[in-house]
This record gives sequence, C-alpha cells and structure tokens, in this order.
Amino acid sequence: MNAVYIIKHAVLRHGLILRIWIMLFHWLNIILIMIMMISMYYLNSMTHGILMIVLTKSCVRIRD
Repeated sequence: MNAVYIIKHAVLRHGLILRIWIMLFHWLNIILIMIMMISMYYLNSMTHGILMIVLTKSCVRIRD
C-alpha cells in the first residue's frame, strides 16, 4: 500500500512537472514567435545598422 501511494505520488508530481514544462515551452514558443515577427519587422534597419557597424569596425582594423 505504501509503495503504491509513493508511485501514485511520484506520477502525480511528474505529471505536474510535465504540465509546467509544457506551459513554459508554450510561452517560450509564443515569445520566440513574437521576437521573430519583431525582428522580421525591423530586419531591414537592423541588418543595415549591423552591416554599417561591421563595415566601420573592419575599416578601422584595416587602418590600424
């Protein structure tokens, strides 16, 4: 009886942990999708800025 109770308790706890993980994963997916959408929206200006920074840094390195 005690072993059965322990097993049931473990299963319940494991189920709760799984549910929490699923919820976390779901929220992470939503956040990732939001980030992707925002990055797609700002992609042109962002990539332009990054390219400018990279170009200026590379130019400075070439000068030095």
